[in-house]
Amino acid sequence: NVSQLILMSREARESADGSPHLEKEAVFGNIAIYRYKGSDGRYVDVPRRRPLLYGGDDWVGDFYRWYQSGRHLDLLMVPGGYVKDEEDRALLGPEVRDAGEPATLRSDLLDTRGLRVETRLEHQKIEFTTNKVGLPHLIKVSYFPNWKVRGANGVYPVSPHLMMVIPREPHVVLTYGSNAWETIGMGITGTTLFFLFLLTVWRVA
Repeated sequence: NVSQLILMSREARESADGSPHLEKEAVFGNIAIYRYKGSDGRYVDVPRRRPLLYGGDDWVGDFYRWYQSGRHLDLLMVPGGYVKDEEDRALLGPEVRDAGEPATLRSDLLDTRGLRVETRLEHQKIEFTTNKVGLPHLIKVSYFPNWKVRGANGVYPVSPHLMMVIPREPHVVLTYGSNAWETIGMGITGTTLFFLFLLTVWRVA
């Protein structure tokens, strides 16, 4: 969903000038603005190809290196260990053991004809409706395990480090919630601040 980049360093501008995915729009002294040609501005979309299951051990590092290489970026990968639901696993492509292997595979094209997705963003909430129930939907937000979903069987990380859901209903809602450790941490922080406030009042008095 990112459509523009603002670059200042000479190295970054030279790299962007050589990229077929970026187009220079304006220059202001040492500052250059580039537009990403492939951006459609959508936060939720259906990928062009069926994502593949990834069976490697270090999916975070492997996905980063895969994305950095810039090759075969249309073949998205989902860590197989995260997809417990058999119905969802059956909808994904064959398992890949090496992040460089997708070049040898040909994932099926997904039928995105007539796709209609309406998205609503709120604080810690992503809500959308779709007419393509049962197809993988790419959520262009960084993955974190605190995200929960209604209307799908799970929220899965997908390369490079975004989220994917497979809607089972036309209306899908993702919400971000705190885990137990975060709740404990916020409680400790709040208690500490309260006692510091009391100490300050006592000293003033």
